[in-house]
Amino acid sequence: METTESRSRIGNITAAVVLLLVGVTTLIQTAELDGNGDASDPGSGGYPMLIATVLIALSVLLTLQRGGGEALPSRFDGLRVIGAVALLLIYVSVMGSLGYITSTVLFLALALLLMGIRNIPLLVVVPVGFSTVLFLMFYNVFGVSLPRGILERLIS
Repeated sequence: METTESRSRIGNITAAVVLLLVGVTTLIQTAELDGNGDASDPGSGGYPMLIATVLIALSVLLTLQRGGGEALPSRFDGLRVIGAVALLLIYVSVMGSLGYITSTVLFLALALLLMGIRNIPLLVVVPVGFSTVLFLMFYNVFGVSLPRGILERLIS
């Protein structure tokens, strides 16, 4: 039987490996970006390289940290995370065809359900209100056109 400390240690190492992979991948990808080497203007790759270096350093520190914190999340919580990632991928893939408002309303309603919200008025009002206000703000205030579907053509 694993103790809470050993499960916490496994969680730290798992998170450290993920951070390390993201950091190294980012470092490799940003090496191809322009950089003039000037300290006052590091170029387009400067900021991503800084973030990648910090991620790598944090992964090393996380590996060295002793256990004793919280244990790994339960399987149910893990399934929720996987569901949220899948929901986000679906959201991004359908936004072009459904338009911003419709896809965002569906995404937010399903995300609220995934979080355990079961209040029907809340599941309707929050996604519809948030999506519509954000669309109008981007369109009217910032002059940015978000993906358009049938609803967006009606209100703008």
